[in-house]
Amino acid sequence: MPVLGLLGALWAAAWLIVPFAGSQGAPGEATLLLVAAMVVFALGQCLHGAVQAPLVVDLAEPRLLGRYMALSALSWQVGFALGPAVGGYMLAVSPSGVWVAAAGLCALGGLLALLVEGTLPQAARRTPLASPT
Repeated sequence: MPVLGLLGALWAAAWLIVPFAGSQGAPGEATLLLVAAMVVFALGQCLHGAVQAPLVVDLAEPRLLGRYMALSALSWQVGFALGPAVGGYMLAVSPSGVWVAAAGLCALGGLLALLVEGTLPQAARRTPLASPT
């Protein structure tokens, strides 16, 4: 879960770079900032790929594994279906606000990942518990 927390922070940082890049006057600077945003986002995506699916497998009962994985995949498809419509509307309302809102949601998701770790079954946790003193 700490890796998912880091993922949320990385994605939040990437989305915050985008409106800053848009405010730059020089096209070269804006391009470099957008490339930096893509690199930061890609690092977060690598963390997501390494952690999210194995976590779903760890949480699934063996007889329900297929359903858990299908629901996980469906969650992405819902985002792909709704994202353009919601994002397009938000861009029309506030071209910079959509990126700030996305950053806030990613940061919140990262924080919630850290908070939920204590509720996971011991077999699904990878972060060692502190030893009592």
